[in-house]
Amino acid sequence: MSQTAVFAGRTALGIAASIEQALTSGKLSDGNRLPPIRELARSLRVSPVTVTAAYRLLRSRGLALGSGRRGTALRARAHLASAVAGASRHAPGLVDLATGNPDPAFHSFHDVPHAEPMRILRRVR
Repeated sequence: MSQTAVFAGRTALGIAASIEQALTSGKLSDGNRLPPIRELARSLRVSPVTVTAAYRLLRSRGLALGSGRRGTALRARAHLASAVAGASRHAPGLVDLATGNPDPAFHSFHDVPHAEPMRILRRVR
C-alpha cells in the first residue's frame, strides 16, 4: 500500500484530519515524511493550495515540521489523542479562514439568485 493511500479529504481540514487519524492509528509515525504537496494534491484530486493549507494547519497544531525543500515531516505529541482536527487556538466565536474553507454561512450571496450579486455589487460601488 502506498503512503498516499492513508490520506483522504477534499478540504484542508479533511486532509489534516486524515493525516492526524493515520498518526493516531499508527499507520504513520513520528518522523515520517508527508508526500510532496503536488503529489498529494494530484492523488486526492484537489488544488495544491488545499494541501498546503492542510500542512500549514498540521504545523500550527504542532503535528508536523516544515523543512523547506526537504518537505514536511510528522511530529508526534504526547497529548495527540486529546487534540481535535480543526480545533481553533483563537478566542471563541472567531473562525480561522486560513484553511481556505470558510463556513458557507459567511457567504452573503448563498440565497441570492445567480444574477443578483452583480446588481448588489454595482449598488455598492
